[in-house]
Amino acid sequence: MDERRKYQRGVTDVVATIRAGEQTFTAKMTNISVGGASLRPDSVPPIKKSDELVVVLESDGATLTFKARVTGVYPTVGAPNIGISFMEISAAQYRFISQFLGK
Repeated sequence: MDERRKYQRGVTDVVATIRAGEQTFTAKMTNISVGGASLRPDSVPPIKKSDELVVVLESDGATLTFKARVTGVYPTVGAPNIGISFMEISAAQYRFISQFLGK
């Protein structure tokens, strides 16, 4: 685990719908922790560090909605990687995240 990370991260390939103000885009969530996640969008989204997002995930027929803040936008070939931190998580969201952490 990276020493800078406060929480254990787990690998995922969940596709998320992201709402940033009036804009909506999809992104692959490449890893997740109880503190946040890393997103890989399909295209370059109109967001910057500190923007607030709504992250919507479909899981086993249920919809989970997370409020998050952008912690970083990291350029790569194609669309950037986006780091987010969750503003708060519910018990249901914690259970969802835990399945990727081996808990």
